Amino acid sequence: MTKQPTYTEAMTRLETIVRQIESGEMDIDSLTTQLKEAKQLVALCRQRLTTIDEEVKKVLDDGAESKK
Repeated sequence: MTKQPTYTEAMTRLETIVRQIESGEMDIDSLTTQLKEAKQLVALCRQRLTTIDEEVKKVLDDGAESKK
């Protein structure tokens, strides 16, 4: 089983892929593979951000209610 990268690891990998595409370092044969990986990494980051956003809102809501 492959462990999922952390948010930071995923963002670092995405930055690397984008840099390689923009600089022309990536050969055309691996472009599709790298774009698929990037798409998966973006989905992972979005999911993690959504989860964190919901958790932060819950903590803030719980804190506001405890002050009442």
